[in-house]
Amino acid sequence: LYADAPALSASLREKRWKHAFATSLVASELARHKPWLTKELASVLGLFHDLGWLAMAVHFVDYYQLVSDLAKVRKIPPWLVETECGIAHTEIGSWMSDRWALPEVFGRVMKYHHAPHLSPSHKSEAVLIFLANVLVNSREYTEYLNDPLTISCAHQLHFTDEDWEPVSYTHLTLPT
Repeated sequence: LYADAPALSASLREKRWKHAFATSLVASELARHKPWLTKELASVLGLFHDLGWLAMAVHFVDYYQLVSDLAKVRKIPPWLVETECGIAHTEIGSWMSDRWALPEVFGRVMKYHHAPHLSPSHKSEAVLIFLANVLVNSREYTEYLNDPLTISCAHQLHFTDEDWEPVSYTHLTLPT
């Protein structure tokens, strides 16, 4: 992000990039079925959704490590730990979006991709990125595939089993 920021390890950069890229691919595929959102915008929103994690990893290295370590020890997703410890990556991403004067939809997706029902606008886009993120994280956190929020979001966007099937990991090749 900035030239004087601490360097991210190669493995962390690769992990963050693969997650963003995978979320972008899945979001683009999900958007095929939604005429209100282009595949291109869905793809870019998927790439940007976790920008707050990257900023945290670069500028708040100790905090990022604390959140990561606690999540591993507790065997829960880091986004559930970070709000207990302080500021969330979603808040940082939203702030960055505002600071960079990105279109409002970017800030809403960055801030609400873990709680899309709370978004005051661009709720459908936040829901779609939430679902893409759940699918990408499903290898590690399978329980979220059948979570009531996930099911509610899928129903909200009127996804059918036929819509969902092409984005499952058995059919879509994503980076590992």
